[in-house]
Amino acid sequence: MDGVLLPLVQAVLAGLGSWLSVTVGACIIFLQRDFSRRTMDIMLGVAGGMMLAAAF
Repeated sequence: MDGVLLPLVQAVLAGLGSWLSVTVGACIIFLQRDFSRRTMDIMLGVAGGMMLAAAF
């Protein structure tokens, strides 16, 4: 049973981690409207990295 449960637990934890990061990112956008160019570049880079990781 442990061999079957471990991948399920990992999938749930990965899903919760991605949900948490999206929620935190959305909160940042709703709380602050004006960003510097450097901050926007960093945020776009992080979002692109997350999408690349999700694709693999």
